[in-house]
Amino acid sequence: MSMIELDLTPENAIDPRLFTPPGQRTFGPQPESELLHKRIRVRLGDRPTARNVRKMFQADGKELPAELKVYAGYEIWLIGLSVGVIKEGGWQSVTRLGLRVELPKTPRFVIVGLAPETRMIERGTAGFRCNAALGANGSLALPKAMVAAASAAVPVTLDASASAGISAQAGVNLSFSVLSPAVIAVGKGDSRAEWVVEDAGGPLIGDQELYFSVLTPLVTDEIRMTARVNATIATFDLLPCLLQTPDIHIKAVLQ
Repeated sequence: MSMIELDLTPENAIDPRLFTPPGQRTFGPQPESELLHKRIRVRLGDRPTARNVRKMFQADGKELPAELKVYAGYEIWLIGLSVGVIKEGGWQSVTRLGLRVELPKTPRFVIVGLAPETRMIERGTAGFRCNAALGANGSLALPKAMVAAASAAVPVTLDASASAGISAQAGVNLSFSVLSPAVIAVGKGDSRAEWVVEDAGGPLIGDQELYFSVLTPLVTDEIRMTARVNATIATFDLLPCLLQTPDIHIKAVLQ
């Protein structure tokens, strides 16, 4: 996935004065060299991945649940995003990393599920991992109990770093690494999704995968999204300061 890179500086803050304690402030603009020195580089994948949920379930020749009516008028897609932060310039640590994406008003798209979120995350041998169960209706929830040995998982490729399996009982099980065990995800039933990854004792440096499932009209070949990446840092007296990118336009190709 190719990445868009942008720099966040004090000019991206709601109140740039928070970068200087009141007793140290001077009249006039800060020297240009000092402003350039203070920056955090963030990046966002410009080509989100898209997987058709119906086809994922049928990959093993299984029929969708007979009572499921949604596919008579809609398709459901699993969209994968990647966002990251690179600390530069000897600046303060990032205490929160956030991403917000807005889907277009026309045609109408409805977000069904999001991952990761805190309840889906557990500590593994190599850090934290998110484990979520993708239902045939697009829901993303905690995985069900272990499937009997007779219903072995069939691998389905999502991307290089996320793994999945199909089971008649458990649906599609997603597993991927996360930067922190504390993640807030909101947007179910809406056309806007938002994630906030909290600092939980470790640096929020590196790339983070994010997923959402979305209900689309039957004849749709792409989803154009407007995204904003934000990072919160601690300034003097540990006051939080939010830095936010301008709107970034990305699209997921549905094929």
